[in-house]
Amino acid sequence: MTVPSHSTRTDATFTNSTLISASELAEALRQPNPPKLLDATYFLPPDDQNREDAYHHTHLPGALFFDIDAIADHSSALPHMLPDATSFAEAMTRLGIENGDWLVIYDRNHNAGACRAWWMLKSYGHVWVSVLDGGLTAWQQAGLPVEHTPVTPTVSNPPYLATLQPDWVKDLPTMLANLETAGFRILDARSAQRFEGEAPEPRPGLQSGHIPGSQNLPWQSLICAESHQFLPEATLRERLSAVAPDRAQPLVTSCGSGLTACLLAFTLDRLGYASVAVYDGSWAEWGCEPNRPIETGPAKASFATAPA
Repeated sequence: MTVPSHSTRTDATFTNSTLISASELAEALRQPNPPKLLDATYFLPPDDQNREDAYHHTHLPGALFFDIDAIADHSSALPHMLPDATSFAEAMTRLGIENGDWLVIYDRNHNAGACRAWWMLKSYGHVWVSVLDGGLTAWQQAGLPVEHTPVTPTVSNPPYLATLQPDWVKDLPTMLANLETAGFRILDARSAQRFEGEAPEPRPGLQSGHIPGSQNLPWQSLICAESHQFLPEATLRERLSAVAPDRAQPLVTSCGSGLTACLLAFTLDRLGYASVAVYDGSWAEWGCEPNRPIETGPAKASFATAPA
């Protein structure tokens, strides 16, 4: 990979949603304009590990901690909802992030937290954002160095500027309206058992099933369980085309609480799907209302059209 210049940003080989390997990142960190590193580790329920303690224990050299629950809309009862532009900009300023920075985000458990942070930054217009393939696991397996002391950020000056990119995020009214308009297709990243309503949700008080018309593509089917890296591109394209054959058609991803939906959105965006958004509230919002339309069993919608 050619390292992008922070001043010119003209490197055509560097895409806005780049997946970067451990060796590529190690090389980039030796260049004159190295990326800034963010640890966005998040443990999905029922895993109750403390993500900040995990960061303090081991992280990439110089990495800052991106706290997904802290950088969130605290007025909402739903988990880690996207904050407003002012709150997001203030959080980035406190982290020392500038609008022109090249950011590389990682986690230590299958890329879901990293992809959530990627999506948050893209939703507020940050251009140069990468995800470290395999995260901390891949970095350590490559024999690369780590640190064990937290990094104290320096407040950025000038302050970060955030502008919401509405095409990246969908809310409940839009999702409800889509039941009638069918303006976009929904891909659910939860397990097949949860999607079909055969397994209970890990968060209490939620109904079981899925949004009517959704298709299911479990996030685990995109990741190697041992290495935590994304599967080969050819495999990913095959699995995506089975549920979303038309790369020009608008897609919205969903999951339990808007985390693994971002992993699916990242994959779709990286592989050239033209319009991909995340339903931020996901099943935590849709499934909390007993009278909301819900389907159970295998997907009923047909997506069997010719690939674009």
